[in-house]
Amino acid sequence: MRAQEEGKLSLCWLYLSTAWTMSQTLGLHRESFLKHDPPALADTKRRIFWLLYSMDKNLSLSLGRTSNFHEDDIDCSVFELSADSGQRVWDLYNHEFIKLAALQGRTYDGLYSARAHRQSPEQRDRIVEELAAELLDLRSQLQSVRSTSNTPLPTSDLIFTNSYVLTRPPRSPPQAPTTKTSWPV
Repeated sequence: MRAQEEGKLSLCWLYLSTAWTMSQTLGLHRESFLKHDPPALADTKRRIFWLLYSMDKNLSLSLGRTSNFHEDDIDCSVFELSADSGQRVWDLYNHEFIKLAALQGRTYDGLYSARAHRQSPEQRDRIVEELAAELLDLRSQLQSVRSTSNTPLPTSDLIFTNSYVLTRPPRSPPQAPTTKTSWPV
């Protein structure tokens, strides 16, 4: 987190990549590993996993790199909401940010990955509209959590504005016609 706060995004990416490898080795992404732990420990592991997941998806989209956390390899459930009302609102808030992280991952995959660049402009336009609508809905959900809370939660407008802009990539410029170049003999 400190590397990200200091603007050292490449260093942050290195740390996150290492953290992903460690979390995968520990099985934090697999429910089958967590079910053997006492409930409190399993919940703590889920919280750690989903924090790393959220940071990775955000940074992946910001840096234009594929995520370390692949949805097909994750079956870990999201952590439980706390019974403590003071903590519960933060848990609700973080659940919404996990949804935002998943959306950021789909934004990268659908608009910026190598596969995405092979899609037709019409396919990409459809994806943009779907992602933008989902993002605006998620923003409303998060604002609802904030408005029903007596706890001062951080504003997320900058994160949502950044994500919204990234769901609206410029169209690829038209390709210039190729011309033969004659080389002097």
